[in-house]
Amino acid sequence: ILGLHFHAMSHQRGPGMGPPRLPPVYNQPESGHYFLLQEEGRPPLRSASLGDFVLAVPMSTPGKRELSHVSGPQEQELLTLTQGLRLGERNLSLTVAEDVSDQEQSIHDYQWLFALSAVLVSALLLLVQTLVVRRSLASLDRVREDVRGYAKGQRQPLSTSVPAEIRPLVEEVNRLLQLLGNRLQHSRHSLGNLAHALRTPLAVILDEAERLARDPATARSAAVQLQQAQRMVEQ
Repeated sequence: ILGLHFHAMSHQRGPGMGPPRLPPVYNQPESGHYFLLQEEGRPPLRSASLGDFVLAVPMSTPGKRELSHVSGPQEQELLTLTQGLRLGERNLSLTVAEDVSDQEQSIHDYQWLFALSAVLVSALLLLVQTLVVRRSLASLDRVREDVRGYAKGQRQPLSTSVPAEIRPLVEEVNRLLQLLGNRLQHSRHSLGNLAHALRTPLAVILDEAERLARDPATARSAAVQLQQAQRMVEQ
């Protein structure tokens, strides 16, 4: 709108014509709405709303449009749009600025609220995940107790009431324990047969050794060795 005003003013102004009309906000000091028209070699034309404040915005080349953030009166945060214009032989640069402090503060508040909400939601999700994991793994306590019982001699298979993800592992452990139990039983049976097979001959030899009266020293030594062998067999 200002560009059209200045374009009309530069081409149509004649004797007796008044200045172009501007919105009242550009005449109200520190209204948050400002403009700045710059031309090389001439003083800039500034909105009355700027008062004595110098709006530090560089000129733009014709046809170029730039957005920027600058400080304004009373430390207002201004969003500026600068447009380079070419009117005849004149290079102009028109800047329109608006105070966006409230919007920036709203964005800042939203960012803090979003960050706080994200932290709270993350904490809640972590808590829920922890509870779900604990509940899912609670069934492993039974498996742990079964393992402890097996170590104490209780020959019971591990409980398969566990999450489906680790049930194959528990089943494999049960098969391994069954295999070890079978081997242990076979070993005990074999050792029992061995002990039974050796017990009678050793007893006979021990009795014969006690009758060796002709050589008491030899008989005594043989008896000691046989007694040790008998204790080993019993163990």
